[in-house]
Amino acid sequence: APLVGVSLMKIFLLSAGLVLAMSATASANATFPNASINNGLTAVQSPIQASLNECLSTESSSRAIRACSEALRLTPVTEVRSALYVKRAFLNLSQDKMKAASRDFKYAHKLGASPDYLRLGEGYQALMKGDTTRAVSIFDDCSGDKKTTSMAVYGRAIAKEMLGDKTGAAADYKYASELAPEWSAPSVEYQRIQGL
Repeated sequence: APLVGVSLMKIFLLSAGLVLAMSATASANATFPNASINNGLTAVQSPIQASLNECLSTESSSRAIRACSEALRLTPVTEVRSALYVKRAFLNLSQDKMKAASRDFKYAHKLGASPDYLRLGEGYQALMKGDTTRAVSIFDDCSGDKKTTSMAVYGRAIAKEMLGDKTGAAADYKYASELAPEWSAPSVEYQRIQGL
């Protein structure tokens, strides 16, 4: 039977390693090796360098979110702001702040980030609202960009599993792990679902 209920969904999302996969810079870089999350950020000089470093830390915390917010306040550079919004969105997702994450993905999109970031935010928000069928559709729509495909496929796997499609979920977990072999969450979930 399909899993239902937002609380079950939150438990599943968190136990699936979504927190680590979406929040840590290392994981984000592994998932999006050439993404604009970090492009250009290290070239920015003081006084915002400390905020940028903290924002891009591997720590998933409110402190990192505040650092991203401070860096956003201090820099007028559109490309940097777009990348910071994407990073802060993933940090917000890691803390189960879906509304804030969705807002950040939208801001990043308005500043020129790939439309797939906007769709990723919408997809994970749909998951948290329990609208798994819509989530699958959204993730299908945002898997055209290499930088976001593995996250879209991973989200689609979660949605399929929640809908009771174990075979489809397993295939997507496996595909996500092949797309980003250095990202552990999809392979961990693939192994787990194989054991069910």
